[in-house]
Amino acid sequence: MKKATLVLAIVLSSLTVLHGASSPTVVVNKIFSNQSGFTQFTSVEVGSYYTEVTGINDRGQIVGNYQPSSNYDVQGFLLDRGTFTPIGFCVSDINNSGQIVGSSTPHFDQAVPNKGFLLDKGVLTIIEYPGSFHSFATGINNQGQIVGFYRETAWDFFAHGFLFDHGVYTSFDFPDGFSTFPSDINDKGEIVGQWWKTAYGTLSGGFILEKGAYTNYEVPGYEFGSLLSGVNSKGAVTGSLYSSSVDITGFVDDGRTRTVVQFPSSTRTIPSRINDRGQVVGSYIVLEYSISRRLGFIAE
Repeated sequence: MKKATLVLAIVLSSLTVLHGASSPTVVVNKIFSNQSGFTQFTSVEVGSYYTEVTGINDRGQIVGNYQPSSNYDVQGFLLDRGTFTPIGFCVSDINNSGQIVGSSTPHFDQAVPNKGFLLDKGVLTIIEYPGSFHSFATGINNQGQIVGFYRETAWDFFAHGFLFDHGVYTSFDFPDGFSTFPSDINDKGEIVGQWWKTAYGTLSGGFILEKGAYTNYEVPGYEFGSLLSGVNSKGAVTGSLYSSSVDITGFVDDGRTRTVVQFPSSTRTIPSRINDRGQVVGSYIVLEYSISRRLGFIAE
């Protein structure tokens, strides 16, 4: 592992964090169902084009991304007890203190440097691995530790994981992997994510990093691999499994039982996070008049 000390945190007070435009229509629809071991699914639709829920804390605050119109880049939002707040960048996660992490570039362009960020009480701070061209902040725990990944050059095929812990960056890579993509970190410091077996990610595996030791997470029958996208403080993980026959299968694994997560009547369900209350958030795909739409969800 490589460590680097952050000399100066850059605060972007001159940038507009929250858009002043009128808020889009937010539709929250609860569905009571015993499907997949969950008794209630809640659909979250922001606007009418695209919605994903990427994070949930133990207070029930959720963050995600939406597309304001067919001509706009995707941007973030916070939904707190029915109050909607748009955020001018793509967001990935939120902790119990309301700190939000994400990416500064809504529309990713390899030629344009991407910066991760931390949004804390209206103050935006850059999260950027030293010397990198692209940096993405993907997860944050209640201690303020942040995980993400970076690329050293604009067109670099290889991605490396990093931990940002109170001013110190630590780089890490899954052994013998082409790329490492951390997704989340819990309050015990356990990190989950995905590693690529090939340069383009056609084959992948999930991983758990605990106290410097890696555990590969793969499930027989899912020949294209897996992704671990979330982990809570109890060690339960959520993510997706990939195969040629069933495409994408969402799941939760608490160490004893692996449970499929399937939003009712959806063609795909893609979990993003799990909090300490066992609530799972993510996105799902439905077909409407032969057109696929992506919406956010909460399962509990």
